[in-house]
Amino acid sequence: MVVAIVAILGSIALPRMSASERRYRLELAAARLAADLDAARSYARANAEGVTITFNTVTETATFAGMRGDHGTDYVLDLARAPYRIDMATADFGGESKLAFDGYGSTSSTGSVTLKLGTSTVSVTISEASRAPIVLSGGKVGIK
Repeated sequence: MVVAIVAILGSIALPRMSASERRYRLELAAARLAADLDAARSYARANAEGVTITFNTVTETATFAGMRGDHGTDYVLDLARAPYRIDMATADFGGESKLAFDGYGSTSSTGSVTLKLGTSTVSVTISEASRAPIVLSGGKVGIK
């Protein structure tokens, strides 16, 4: 009898916990992408060098050309790997999947990257040209 009660309670709680974990991973990935975009802008400004971010929706990666990672190569954010394991549904910056910051940390592009996990989505948006804030929409987290 006790085993049956535990099984019933588990079947009720497990889907909620699973959905909560998926939403957390999605928001974590969006916050990481927004922070990395802000770091790329700061890096470009501090070094007076351009940084170009190329988004690949097939491999779920963002490559930051001109911004060095730990091994001296271009920094790559891989959203398909743990702890994120999410899909990069779209990346659109004026019809391209690239975003560039010039040596002043400015960009002439506007657009967004939409991240997806299951039926939930979150967008990381460059809302205006120049030095606009990077904003998250569709999630609880916001970075401005």
